[in-house]
Amino acid sequence: MTGATRGRWDHIDWLRGLAVLAMFQTHLYDAFVRDDERTGSVWWSSRHVGGFPARLFLFLAGVSLVLRWHRDAQRGVSDAAATRGAVRRGLEVLAIGLAFRVVEWTLGGAHVGHAEEMLRVDVLNIIGVSLVACALLCRPVEIRRRLPLVALTITALVILGTPFVELSTVASARPRWLFAYVAGEKPLAFFPFFPWAGYTFAGVACGALWLRASARGRLAHVTLALAALGVGMAIAGQLLRDPRVTLWSFGDNQARVTGPNAFLYRTGVMLALVGLAYLAVRVLPRSRFSPLRILGKTSLLTYWIHVELVYGHTTKSIYHQLSFGAATLALLALSLAMLALAWWRLERWPGLLERGRGWLRRAEETA
Repeated sequence: MTGATRGRWDHIDWLRGLAVLAMFQTHLYDAFVRDDERTGSVWWSSRHVGGFPARLFLFLAGVSLVLRWHRDAQRGVSDAAATRGAVRRGLEVLAIGLAFRVVEWTLGGAHVGHAEEMLRVDVLNIIGVSLVACALLCRPVEIRRRLPLVALTITALVILGTPFVELSTVASARPRWLFAYVAGEKPLAFFPFFPWAGYTFAGVACGALWLRASARGRLAHVTLALAALGVGMAIAGQLLRDPRVTLWSFGDNQARVTGPNAFLYRTGVMLALVGLAYLAVRVLPRSRFSPLRILGKTSLLTYWIHVELVYGHTTKSIYHQLSFGAATLALLALSLAMLALAWWRLERWPGLLERGRGWLRRAEETA
């Protein structure tokens, strides 16, 4: 497969699209399902799936960063320039995340009492911060040498250090809006650096390994080997949930979603999903219209729009009012609408932009 040469891997787009669908169901069920139906195996299975989208986006951001550096190297971009470009991209994502919070606050009525919501550390914020950290701590020139080891070492430091950081004074330091990026809890720190950035560094490590394998014609072997390793990690993560098995003297942290066992389990499942996605894009007939790849290529757009549709004022009347079945129909309608928007963005929007530029050129020529 030459996807790395083109700058993308189809199975990564496919997997990002799967994360988008999981995100849709997580948010929609959370917003619309009435309280008396928030029980049972189906509901809790939905909640369990909801733990993967943010982690997948962070992990795949790390993989995409490695592919970006690979493209830069092919174009002869210097190591310093590649680093600056990655930092700039991370800051752009952070700015988009901040802008998103401001827009949400404004559409929600711009209440002064809720102004702190604009500073919430949400998933876009931490993706941006994580990309900046990866760019500064992992050198692009090391892709074919030490990058996997460096990224994995930082991953271990972030994940294993999280329980200690959470118990430190950093978690309550001031100004809170700033230290919320380091550690803390909701409602301000939804996705602090510890442990969430660990998923992006893990993505950098795996992306570098896959890139090396692709250059040697062994991408399938390494992808499936890491998928098998992922299954083992997932099993180990589940075993570590046993209260009799503790990694620290304060073993109560092991039940938290920020604990090392959660990282092992979730990352293991994600590696297995990468393997499944790799097989899927080879087994399924190749088609220009691939819903998952289309959603995967427009994940930022659909994230922004669907959150406003699900949690915004237009749907407040059905907030926590639907049965699980009715919410599932709403989920289907939302998914189809977002797919149509994503397709329009990829297929029609570039043409509109080109026609707009042509119109401006003609206007300038006749002026």
